Amino acid sequence: MDAILYPEIGLEISRLLPDLRRYARSLVRNDEDAADLVQDCIERALKKATQFRADSNLKAWLFTLMRSLFINGRRHEAVARRYASGLAAMATAAIGPAQLHRIYLAQTIKAVTQLPPAERGAVTACGLLEATPTTVAAALGLSTATLKARLCRGRAALRARLGEVG
Repeated sequence: MDAILYPEIGLEISRLLPDLRRYARSLVRNDEDAADLVQDCIERALKKATQFRADSNLKAWLFTLMRSLFINGRRHEAVARRYASGLAAMATAAIGPAQLHRIYLAQTIKAVTQLPPAERGAVTACGLLEATPTTVAAALGLSTATLKARLCRGRAALRARLGEVG
């Protein structure tokens, strides 16, 4: 290990443990996470002991290491949260199978064809062609009330055939 090159660094680190623990607690606000952060900091310090200059301040170097570890940890957590929320959004935005739409469409077409001709014409003209009841009534030579009654009966029959309430 690199710490063997600087045997006194281990003694100095152990002397600074209370300060490291206090600083870690101020960063993470949790004793368990603070202990993990101190452990990670000491591990990083021992691995990078050759980068420490003997004429510099060990406490400041360790605090800088700890702050970097803390910030990197927060960044990783933020990335993980964004990834998880993206997955959740993708799961909720999933599109159902197209086969169901085809089945519903086929059932609707079959139900429309089973309507009496007058009701089928009213539902088709107003529902599928999006014409107003007044326009359709005028084109067929019927009163608007008659067309609306046929439309109402046709829609009710469709709902009953397709199993919808209303």
